[in-house]
Amino acid sequence: MSAATGLGPIETSLLATHEALDAGSGRDYVKNARILEALDRAHQIAPLFGYRVVCDLARPYVSHLRSVDFNGNYGSPDFSEASARYTESRLTPLGDVALDAENGRHPAVPVGIINGTSHLDGMMPPLAPERVVTALLAANEGSRTRS
Repeated sequence: MSAATGLGPIETSLLATHEALDAGSGRDYVKNARILEALDRAHQIAPLFGYRVVCDLARPYVSHLRSVDFNGNYGSPDFSEASARYTESRLTPLGDVALDAENGRHPAVPVGIINGTSHLDGMMPPLAPERVVTALLAANEGSRTRS
């Protein structure tokens, strides 16, 4: 897990691959087959595994804070996603911010704390985003009153 975002190395690699292919927020979507090919070349992450993670980062029922904007069928709890050659993705504004935090261009953001690692059958459960934001605001207020 990254100290800057709480994201794992695969998520960070996917965000970096989107950026390398100019698929940031507000940009054109890029075919997921192309993203997975670049991910495999640059980071040696198998395309089938990478595609599952891309879909999970876009699914609202998996990630509270989505870092990937998906165009196409990313599946449902009952049905699988469409093939990568038929779908496209790009980063969300949060994906851009998380990648900037990873690269030291932005302060740390607690994406991993809120989302957890449930999309990889991980051990860290997701937290309620509203409660995390409330706690961060309260901690920020406390630091202002002490100085």
